[in-house]
Amino acid sequence: MIVAYNQRQKYILAKDAQKNQSYFCPGCREPVMLKVGDVKQKHFAHYSGTLCQTLTENETTAHLSGKMQLAQYLQQFGHVEIEAVIASIQQRPDILLTQGNQKLAIEYQCSPISQKRLMQRNAGYQSCHIKVIWILGETYYHRNLSQKTILKFMAAQQIVFYLSSDQMFVHRHHFIKADFSRVKYTEKCHHDLFIKPLQSLTYQHDVNKQRYKVHGLLMQQRVDKFLINHLYQHNRRLPDAPEWVFQGCTFGLNVAN
Repeated sequence: MIVAYNQRQKYILAKDAQKNQSYFCPGCREPVMLKVGDVKQKHFAHYSGTLCQTLTENETTAHLSGKMQLAQYLQQFGHVEIEAVIASIQQRPDILLTQGNQKLAIEYQCSPISQKRLMQRNAGYQSCHIKVIWILGETYYHRNLSQKTILKFMAAQQIVFYLSSDQMFVHRHHFIKADFSRVKYTEKCHHDLFIKPLQSLTYQHDVNKQRYKVHGLLMQQRVDKFLINHLYQHNRRLPDAPEWVFQGCTFGLNVAN
């Protein structure tokens, strides 16, 4: 284990910990010892006889480091627990924030997760009246996310990243996608997780480019044959359609507008 909390309820990495001080497991709250060796890196370990299966095994350093930074940041809003066990649903959010009678689960997602698994976890929290926020790590931030992935994690019309190397939140709002173009969005880096909505993005359509793309799709026989035949019977061609046909800009569609 490379993270624990001290007597002041502050989380600390093993590499920054000092000998002859008291440390506690973020999961079971039992005392842990700081081990310093010549071969293994500094780490915390439970005392003999302690049974604790709270913290996730084989957790990446990037995930654990980011999770600890988020826990430190969230302490200003209430009581913070790392991987607290919610026994009734057998789930352990990365961070559980308690404010009075309100609880908020924060999931710091750095690895792939299926839509089914994500929905199951959300349903579990909902059954306990616990709100949840999914925050994506740097592995997601540096990828060209598909519409499907964005929609999976979107909440309140935005997705949020946390870059542990910069200790910075990145908020993406107002996703739009014109036909045959990449997804566009408004992005803002901020030191706060909870910020006001960003200003909407203004998108300029290139109608001529859209017509050119449609012509290419026709040549590749990638346009629905029913539509082509229907237009042909009425002496019409898709590339000659009115300008408004090429101004579709709806995010989340599986097919073109």
